Amino acid sequence: MDTREEKKFTGSAEKMRGASRKQKTSLSRRIIIAALLSAGLLGLGGKHRENVQLKNMYTEEFQTLDANNMAASAINTTAEQILSQLNEDTFEKTHEYLIDSSNDLIEQLNGINKHRFEKYFQAAGIDTDKNQVFSVKITPDLIDKVNPENEKKTSYYLICDSRYIEANDIDSVKLEADLRDLVYENQNFSEKKLPDLKNNLKQYASEISTDKLAELTLINNNGKLISVNQNELEKRIEYKNKIENDPVQNFLLGTSEKQKEHLQEVRNSKIKNLPKMANTKIDNADDPDLHQPINGPDITEGPDQER
Repeated sequence: MDTREEKKFTGSAEKMRGASRKQKTSLSRRIIIAALLSAGLLGLGGKHRENVQLKNMYTEEFQTLDANNMAASAINTTAEQILSQLNEDTFEKTHEYLIDSSNDLIEQLNGINKHRFEKYFQAAGIDTDKNQVFSVKITPDLIDKVNPENEKKTSYYLICDSRYIEANDIDSVKLEADLRDLVYENQNFSEKKLPDLKNNLKQYASEISTDKLAELTLINNNGKLISVNQNELEKRIEYKNKIENDPVQNFLLGTSEKQKEHLQEVRNSKIKNLPKMANTKIDNADDPDLHQPINGPDITEGPDQER
């Protein structure tokens, strides 16, 4: 066979192999599409695909979190001891004991809340070692100097420096804030208010549980809280692996490395912007700006200004 014939033969063979590969690819694609149609998955929109991808991204983030079981167990033990003493008829429930017990729970809850949520303030550029992370409660009768749009509502906030996160759905933050409010309202001894102080402390202590405080918690891209226990996390991981290991599901719902990077960039931006700028900088949980009645005098003013 001369050179020209050899080239012609080789070229024809390549065309045949190319056509064969194209036919196989086309066949493979048709099989996948047929499977998707059969499963009713081709009708799923891009929004559903994105939701699945975000869910799996949150699952990966959950896997990096520490449940802080020791701290959760410790505060649960403290709460049980307080409840036991409050229920004991012979135990004297003095004002000092009730305030000290409340402060003990506040300190431990604050440690858990800082552990859970300080990363959001750090992402916004706040130094959480130099600035305290703390919870506050503002009731409808008080001026809301954190976010005036929420005035005349009961609002819970997690605060650090000049930033805040709305925390109406975060149980551990609400408990810390409720206890802080209880201590503030009862800082001076009152025989009349003592029974309410005892009953409220009893109620808040009874709401504390290891399971609830040991949950893995993060805030999603819409600023909403997501919490899972270990069993729920295992189900999430199983769901994520099922999609990644199923060719049909992965074809439809899987995420390329480029798309993962894009989703993570969006996530990082959302986290950075999650803490909002407070209308008034709140220095600590006892800041007078947190306790100004809507129809009362400005308690931050001096005597001369009041007159």
